[in-house]
This record gives sequence, structure tokens and C-alpha cells, in this order.
Amino acid sequence: MKNDERRRHNEVQIRAAIERLLTGQPIHTEGTRDATTLAAEAGVSRQDLYRSYRPLLDEFRGHLRHIEESGGPSDRRAATLDLLREKLSKVDARAARYRAERDDARGERDANASRVAYLQEQNRLLRHQLEGARSLAPIRRIAT
Repeated sequence: MKNDERRRHNEVQIRAAIERLLTGQPIHTEGTRDATTLAAEAGVSRQDLYRSYRPLLDEFRGHLRHIEESGGPSDRRAATLDLLREKLSKVDARAARYRAERDDARGERDANASRVAYLQEQNRLLRHQLEGARSLAPIRRIAT
């Protein structure tokens, strides 16, 4: 690729990376809004971004200043993180409730198992008594 073609290609890549970072849709990075991330997102070296594409970097920083001055979130990730924290809190509460229900059910299961074992033992003893009673011969009364 010739130098002019490469420069145009890199400019297109940097502009696309600026758009992705500003809209919170990075492809190649975690989305932090700084020069290092912009270079990585665009696929150019940070040194080239500073040396050869400084106007695009200044444009990117201007967009960030405008977003901050307009009261918009300076980083969409912060809003996303807040949303995820809220969801995590709800999921944690639900999980705690499920664990409590599980523990209650386990306790009830163990109590029922103890009752069943006790009743089985009582049944065994009664059957043993019944077997013993069958082997006895009844006493016959003698007529007087």
C-alpha cells in the first residue's frame, strides 16, 4: 500500500474508532475514552496517532469535552455499570431468598426423615410382638 493510501485507510479507521468509542460500542478494546484506547481501537500505534493524526485526536478530545460540558455522561460505561450493579443487587437478593428457602426445605426434609425412621422402628417392634403372639398356643379352659 502506498503512503497516501495507507494514510487515508488509517484516517478512516481512526474516524470509525472515534464513532465506536463515543457511542459505547467498541470492538477491539474495553471502551475507555482515551488516546491509547483510540489508537488500539483504530489499529494504529499510539505514536502514529500523536505524530501523524493529531487533528483526529484533537477532534476526539473535543467531542469528549462537548459531552462533558453538555451534562451527558462522560463515559457510557459508568451508566452501564450502575445498571449492572442494580441488576446484580436484585439477583443477589433473589439468590439469598432461594438459599433460605432451600435451607428451610432441607430442615423439613431431615425432620421428616427422622419421623419416618422412628415410625419404621415402631412398626418393626409391633410386627415382632405380633409374631411372638402367634407362636403362643391359646390356653384352653377346662370345663368344670
